[in-house]
Amino acid sequence: MAERYIKIDGTLVAVTEEVYYTYYHMERQCRTQEEKLMRRRVASYDALDTEDGLGVDLIVDEDSPSVEDRAITNVMVEKLYRCLDLLSEDDRTLLVSIYFHERSERKIAQSLGISQKAVNKRRHKALINLKDFIKKDLGSQPPRELGLESEEATSSHQHLENSKSDPEHVPDSGPEGPSD
Repeated sequence: MAERYIKIDGTLVAVTEEVYYTYYHMERQCRTQEEKLMRRRVASYDALDTEDGLGVDLIVDEDSPSVEDRAITNVMVEKLYRCLDLLSEDDRTLLVSIYFHERSERKIAQSLGISQKAVNKRRHKALINLKDFIKKDLGSQPPRELGLESEEATSSHQHLENSKSDPEHVPDSGPEGPSD
């Protein structure tokens, strides 16, 4: 029987034939798996680790919105602010109370001393007016991100920011409703 050797830490070590075949069989299996992964173009993100960062940081979160989606959202928000500013003060404040401060129509009706149905009708009319302004495409205004914010968008945005500090404020137009 011939003597078999395996290399461990640069030194040849004499082993039995069974240990020799088992060792090289395992080593060959590992190389085969690595070759299969290379053919399938499967790579470990750990291989991309650098001093500056980890390879796992390169994984793209497919659930996060794309840059294009965020840009479109920003443009639409600016358009909404401009259109909100074109509404009457009562309509704007009502919509801000309902949609930004999440106040119920019933609570708004109680604070105004009118019925919930009247508040619902006002909300519906205000939304129709807002929709009409949005349809007119007020896109000629320059976007705020370029530092060229329109006066209307600025005042509407400031109004919304100021109203956040007082979510209970709703314009009081009396029990008869707005004078539109």
